[in-house]
Amino acid sequence: MNIMLCVPTFLLNHMALSSSVEMQCRKLHLASFIGLVRLLEDNTHDVYCALRCYHWKYSGLATPENAVKRDWEEVQKADHIIACPIVGDSSSQGVHVEVGWATALKKPLSILIHRPQPKYSVMITGLKKHRDFDVKYFYYNTDPSREVFSDLIQHLASYKN
Repeated sequence: MNIMLCVPTFLLNHMALSSSVEMQCRKLHLASFIGLVRLLEDNTHDVYCALRCYHWKYSGLATPENAVKRDWEEVQKADHIIACPIVGDSSSQGVHVEVGWATALKKPLSILIHRPQPKYSVMITGLKKHRDFDVKYFYYNTDPSREVFSDLIQHLASYKN
């Protein structure tokens, strides 16, 4: 299955953070998503993740025009979208756009929800009650790799049958 993993590019930028807690949170998430790509590929999925294109480093990010074009093409090619729109106290506008594209194209969607965030966007919370979309939520408190990745892999396996 072709999977698009949508995670915030701000995970790559630790320089603008004033809080060591937020820095550790981002580093943990980045390591978890690198591991998720390996885990998905070990389960015979083809995975596209923009951060991987940059070798998981902040330098050399695409221009907005190139990023939009490439990510739009990847959403169209994907059989399933996995998105993590919020990490810690920060929300990714880009991931929210990708979630919007995925739902507009009626792509199956798995959304990873980091629980410390007290308020989610209407786009994220509204999908859960809308019958037209194939959306599954995976809630975690700290480390998605330990708390939800095995359930996510099982969920994806249900699409193969």
